[in-house]
Amino acid sequence: MKKLAAASALLLAAPLAACGSSSNAPAPVTTTVTTKAPAPVTTSAQAPTTTSAVHTSTTSAVSGSVTNFQQYMYEQLLKNPNPGDSIDMKGTAATVCISGDGYALHLVAAGPNTSCDFAKAVVNAQTQGLNATGDNIRDSLQPSIEVTSPVTGKAYTMSCSNDADNLITCTGGDNASVFMY
Repeated sequence: MKKLAAASALLLAAPLAACGSSSNAPAPVTTTVTTKAPAPVTTSAQAPTTTSAVHTSTTSAVSGSVTNFQQYMYEQLLKNPNPGDSIDMKGTAATVCISGDGYALHLVAAGPNTSCDFAKAVVNAQTQGLNATGDNIRDSLQPSIEVTSPVTGKAYTMSCSNDADNLITCTGGDNASVFMY
């Protein structure tokens, strides 16, 4: 349990540091780019115009750059979502099914046309043989699994992948989608 708490603290500390909420967080990096716009073709002499663009980004020494989705998820996790709460998973409306269940996961959500019972069965299939406090599901993610729905009793094939934001998405079956973050 101590490992889980430490891992959760580390996983939450990285986005926290990136948000600038910690006194150890690096200052935002601001870059100003000045370019000369090409002068329009005219018969009279014109001075070139200058435009400026300012881009501000925040990086963390712990986790590299933080994406908008990671920031969004960090903010959602601060709200301590409960099973049954709605959450947006990269443009897909989903329902929180599990909040913080080990395996380096903060939550599991079921997309439209997917029950929480089925989402839990997907997690169980992916974590079979893993230690909840010591193993990270991403390290042994199976790209394809067979899952029996507790609702329909039918077996479905689910394809799972982990993206650059550490969002695991499993899709398949009868238009089912399960999200693990």
